[in-house]
Amino acid sequence: MFVLLFPLCVLSLYQVKRLSPESRLRFAALITALAADCGTPSDKARVAQALYNIGQRTKHNSQAVLYSTAKLVYDANDPELMNGKHVQLVLDEMQARDPVCSSQTVHVQCFSLYFVLSGIWCDCVGITGFM
Repeated sequence: MFVLLFPLCVLSLYQVKRLSPESRLRFAALITALAADCGTPSDKARVAQALYNIGQRTKHNSQAVLYSTAKLVYDANDPELMNGKHVQLVLDEMQARDPVCSSQTVHVQCFSLYFVLSGIWCDCVGITGFM
């Protein structure tokens, strides 16, 4: 089964997953930490810890990489973070610095949906360089 969003995108409902109450709370904590982030060291630590708490593990669990991943994947394609590069190149560079060892599948699907919808939104309002 597929759902048509605008004339631009088709989403597969076969990818639908149910989040447990604990997963929902952890994911909500990540979104809340991102919303409250002002770029201070304590805010960055809170965001990195929230991403770690939802199951994202990297080889070194670098706070900088976890923070950047959370910002890029679940928040915004910040020009400072992107540094004029394509999103995939930035993700590849972070992977080279501190490779992902494990991630929760249900949250990857949340990311996939966010990524698709963000791309559609950016395209609709004329923002270039997102994808």
